Amino acid sequence: MVKPVRHHRPFSTGNPALPLAVLPLLLAALFLLGGAAPPAPATPPAAPSAAAAFPHGTIVEKVTAAADPSQTYALYLPSAYDPARRWPIVFLFDARGRAMVPAERFRAAAETNGYLLASSYNSASDGPFAPNLKAMQALWSDTHRRFALDDKRIYAAGFSGTVRSSCTLALAAPGRIAGVIGAAAGFPEGQPPTAKNPFVFFGTVGNLDFNFDEMKQLDETLADLHVAHRIEEFAGPHQWMSPELATLAIEWMEAQAMKAGTRPLDAALVQKLWRADLDQARALEAGGDRLGAWHRYGAIAEEFSGLLDVAPAAAKAAELGAAKDVKARLRERRQLRDEDRLYIAESQRALAAADPADGPVNMPRLIADLRIRDLKARAAKDPASDPALAAQRLLNTLSAQTSFYLPRLYMERKDYRRAEVMYAVAAEVAPQRPEVWYNLAATRSRIGARKQALDDLKHAVSLGFKDAKLLAEDADFASLRDDPAFREVLAGLQRQSGAGNG
Repeated sequence: MVKPVRHHRPFSTGNPALPLAVLPLLLAALFLLGGAAPPAPATPPAAPSAAAAFPHGTIVEKVTAAADPSQTYALYLPSAYDPARRWPIVFLFDARGRAMVPAERFRAAAETNGYLLASSYNSASDGPFAPNLKAMQALWSDTHRRFALDDKRIYAAGFSGTVRSSCTLALAAPGRIAGVIGAAAGFPEGQPPTAKNPFVFFGTVGNLDFNFDEMKQLDETLADLHVAHRIEEFAGPHQWMSPELATLAIEWMEAQAMKAGTRPLDAALVQKLWRADLDQARALEAGGDRLGAWHRYGAIAEEFSGLLDVAPAAAKAAELGAAKDVKARLRERRQLRDEDRLYIAESQRALAAADPADGPVNMPRLIADLRIRDLKARAAKDPASDPALAAQRLLNTLSAQTSFYLPRLYMERKDYRRAEVMYAVAAEVAPQRPEVWYNLAATRSRIGARKQALDDLKHAVSLGFKDAKLLAEDADFASLRDDPAFREVLAGLQRQSGAGNG
């Protein structure tokens, strides 16, 4: 069960603007990353002793940066690593600092293609920019001091808000980061891509992701700008890409490096990647996903242009792009995106108007205005259809806003009654999530609604909440500490925890 954390933002629904306070930090990034050469290593970067302490072909779970012990990262050296030559590297930044998550996703691709991985434990999404800059500085400096890196093939990969941080860093130090791999998010607000974008971009997005519209729009924008990019859709919510898509991302970067001349041309590898991509496109077409096949054929025609004859893929992309059924599905998707944007704007207005300071909030009316039941019905009808997927994305967006972003804002302002309204909406959207009921209970404890708070807390436990330590220490429940019913709930969790530890 996911621990309910109200003061940490694990994902992003939009593009937070870069604050002016970050500009001095970016000057530091320019000094570190944008100069003529990386920081001078304490020992030659190719010295065999630099990597001797680290095993090859396995993830080293935690490495402490020599110059800054507060910064740690997971490390992967491919089995063939030899400091006699330079190697590409991917710096990985998880939205919650879970370094092992992306390291595991990219491990197979790194081994097969000969990449180093350095995955930060200090990165975070949707908060201040400074921690991610500090994490990048630490990873950059420490890996350059220890290993033989190819400075023309350095990449950054992130999830959600850390994608935006990676793009910001790549824009701040042009030419130092060759490519960004973005899971579930794109460029920050105020820093849109241009035709002179200094890095290539590979992105992924789930068909249930609340950032789906953003990524589709980014795909179209980058295509219009003729910026080398590829954005792949998969079945799923807001999350890191799968190992298979991580491999595709690395292979796509390999092709881009060959096109740019920063990696020697490997005709056998090009043919291997070309055949695998064509096979996947043909499988999509044979399976009836002609829109997906059209996207894939077009992507591989662009990707391999200049490396081999792409006429077969380009011809199939043109054929499918002209087909009536593909055009119709594209129109339907664009219409759904327009409707989704309208709903999001309307829901934001409805939530903004739900202020207990203006009088009691009519919850049944608010739920009706948000059309939650209608969206659930649409999502349940033919779940694989575009309208159903769009409805579920809207529910996911509403859930993210009301279970995290808005209540966090109101909790920080000590506007607990307004936070309660948001959590109550979140419980209507996703009643199966124990952390929502826990947070609703905590908020009601704050406002003195003791009976409701206890009922909500018990419901959270019935749904799977198990964190006795969190409940025992949570200041939000101070008003209930002496309540026998609360002590009974806590004691029950502590017994479960003790039994589990035994």
